[in-house]
Amino acid sequence: INDRSSNTADVRSAPGLIVDGRSLVGQSDHLFNFQLGFQDPENGLSVTALLNYASNRVLFAEGTDALAIAVEEDVPLSLDLIARKDFTFYGGEYNVTLAGRNLAGQDFRSFREDDFGNTADFFTYGRDPRIEVSLSARF
Repeated sequence: INDRSSNTADVRSAPGLIVDGRSLVGQSDHLFNFQLGFQDPENGLSVTALLNYASNRVLFAEGTDALAIAVEEDVPLSLDLIARKDFTFYGGEYNVTLAGRNLAGQDFRSFREDDFGNTADFFTYGRDPRIEVSLSARF
């Protein structure tokens, strides 16, 4: 830190400013992404499956006082399936897309856990599976 009035620098020791061994915010120990696709250009068909997994991660870091506990995110498994079909109808070019989102149906949960193993939810919300259908025309 520079003190501009006296042109001296205040040097501080890092060990007093950080929590040694604390996990980084937003960093999972394990991460897995998988995509599998099929395309048939002759018939205008494509199908894609997407799977995403991440182990628990810190959502909000703990503070410096004794009562502050990190908030962890229990990352939901994500599974999506998307199918698209191109076709012609009365001389027009169209495509229909069918997408299944969050097919694993896992909800979002974040929580705090103290040194004694007691947990308390921080915030949670449902993530229901959903189906989307769309129709597009090319002009």
